Amino acid sequence: MRQLLTQSERRPEDALVRHELTHCLLTWRKCIIKRIIAMTVILPHAVLPNASAATLLPSERHPVAARPARPVPPAPLSPALSKLLARLPVQDDGEALRKSLFHSGTHFNPDLLTSEAERRARLEGVHAALDRAESLVFLDTESTGGRKGRLIEVALVETDVEQNVTGGLHFRCNPHRRSQAGARRVHGIQDCELEHCPEFAARADELLEAVRGKTVVIHDRTMDLLWLNRELQAARPGAPRFEDCCTVVDSFVLARAIPSERRRNGLDALLEWYGLGARGGHHDAYGDAALLSRVFFELWWDLDEWLYGE
Repeated sequence: MRQLLTQSERRPEDALVRHELTHCLLTWRKCIIKRIIAMTVILPHAVLPNASAATLLPSERHPVAARPARPVPPAPLSPALSKLLARLPVQDDGEALRKSLFHSGTHFNPDLLTSEAERRARLEGVHAALDRAESLVFLDTESTGGRKGRLIEVALVETDVEQNVTGGLHFRCNPHRRSQAGARRVHGIQDCELEHCPEFAARADELLEAVRGKTVVIHDRTMDLLWLNRELQAARPGAPRFEDCCTVVDSFVLARAIPSERRRNGLDALLEWYGLGARGGHHDAYGDAALLSRVFFELWWDLDEWLYGE
């Protein structure tokens, strides 16, 4: 064929024939190469019937059965969750429930309740613990923002069980840092307003004395306790934690534990649910503590109705 092509090149009038022959040659070569590759990879024993084991693919030398799926070990439980699960079967006069639901050392999760009877037993303990309280202290804080934030405002509103305000505490403190933009949009406190305020350490003893031995209600306590304990340790190294000086009640957890058609249990959602208005724009710690007191008594009445109503 190469000789034919050479002869055709000598005759210019056969240029079209030369082109067609070249195209056919290339197409034929590509087809042969593809056929050889396909037969060698897919069916090597058909192309090389006398091939040795060294020429075969690894999968053809020693057929291996499919391995069973390796079981995935369960994730280990955290120490806090292990302690909580250990407390779940306990039924007594409410002390174990008070520790699991109220004490900040263990986060009570209503989703872990396995039966309606267990929910009722636990909420009866909550009700009994609240009935023993002579007064309630409602706490709220504002900070510079974030988990590493510094406190800039602390407010306490103390009431008796008849909702009469009997005391309180409200102060601002200088964090010596700027507030994050997101936090400033919430509380509206400008950095310049805190320049002449005392540090938290100057009011730490007064705060602890105001809550010592009392029942303190916080809505979603996680961040408030984080900020409070950080400030207390900075002011009084080695001092006990805030929750060790009082009984901390998380109203957010209580709202989730009481059966309801509500889908949200934040403070704004509860204010709307009970028809108590709305916080509007900026809100300070004292105003939130006062609103929390109104919300909490509504939750207490709901708890009483669910346990002992018709």
